[in-house]
Amino acid sequence: MFLRKIHTWAAIALFCLIGGISRAGTVQYKTSGIFASSGTDTIGSDNNAGLASTLKFIGQPLTLVNPPNGFPTGPFSFGTFQLTSPDLGIDEFSLSNFTLTVTQSIPTNGSDSVVGSLSGFVNSQPGTGAIVVTFTNSITIGGVKYFPDTFTIVPSGAVTTRTLEGAIQPAPGTPTVTPLPTSALAGMGLFGIMGFGKLRRKFGAA
Repeated sequence: MFLRKIHTWAAIALFCLIGGISRAGTVQYKTSGIFASSGTDTIGSDNNAGLASTLKFIGQPLTLVNPPNGFPTGPFSFGTFQLTSPDLGIDEFSLSNFTLTVTQSIPTNGSDSVVGSLSGFVNSQPGTGAIVVTFTNSITIGGVKYFPDTFTIVPSGAVTTRTLEGAIQPAPGTPTVTPLPTSALAGMGLFGIMGFGKLRRKFGAA
């Protein structure tokens, strides 16, 4: 009888613990990006005289997140743009496409891309000029949707860095694979040991 009670209490505790996190879906992903005009992750301005400005994309390393299932949530990082503008004049960037690629490893393996358009200019005076990358579409991989935000970077000095952000929407029912917290595992282990000790004393005395 006492053993059944222990099993029941343990099951209730585990159900409550899992129920609190089951509404989130685990997603693991990384990103990379290429400018169409250069074929690399870096693009230069149209200024051929002097030192041209450059814009470099640094992809997001492998990242594990747990957004709620069924609707877009953010912001999450999709990588970083680094603008270097050493020139003393106005540097224009011709209209160019930028391809963002998302590679997903959880909950399923897959990769897909979305194309944004880039345009703008920078000025040697901080706070003037801007480069805009506009995204109008999303990416879907194995039911998980990625929504990159339209991105604007305004130079604040010789080197300016800004994060490309967006939302992630796991498909309904995407499981959470994050390990249980260490404190929860320790508590459940202690609970089991205490119950075993009581059983041992009870049957030992019989």
